[in-house]
Amino acid sequence: VSQSRYKGDEKILFDALSYHSYSAVLVNSENDKKELLERYKQLKARLFTIPEFKGIQRDVVILYKPFSSLKEEWSSLFQLKVETREFYRILFNLVYVGITRGINYTVIVEQSDSLESELKHWLYQGKRIVDSFDGAKLGLVHQSAYSDFLSEAVKLEKEGLYEQAINSYEELIVDVAVYRDWE
Repeated sequence: VSQSRYKGDEKILFDALSYHSYSAVLVNSENDKKELLERYKQLKARLFTIPEFKGIQRDVVILYKPFSSLKEEWSSLFQLKVETREFYRILFNLVYVGITRGINYTVIVEQSDSLESELKHWLYQGKRIVDSFDGAKLGLVHQSAYSDFLSEAVKLEKEGLYEQAINSYEELIVDVAVYRDWE
């Protein structure tokens, strides 16, 4: 699995994902998911919390702010202010599940200026830095066909991710309607 840190324009990245059925965006919580959907509605069929994506994989997985969205918790951990093992387990489990969901590519989108220096060093050690959008470096090479998106919708339904499956089916209906109007 290729692991990269994306530092480019997130709008370009998220707009590109709408052409790639084999991708998913993961966030830590429902609140993070809601905030991201407010800015990028096109992600509604490909946006998941890390816990709801546990046991599921895609070719390309984008982890969106897995550390800065829990900045205070990670700071406490690196400053050894945590007294329970349960706290460590929860944080590291989120990271482990997130980074192991990508079959071929795992890309981290993060606000590095908001992270402690110890966490930055640990997080980015050995990762390829992608400064601007480059589909090849991010595993977004081939554009998905209508049948790929339909297969993805069926797969989501079988995996019990009904909200995203419904959103995928709705996108397919809109795409067919737009195509018919265009003819």
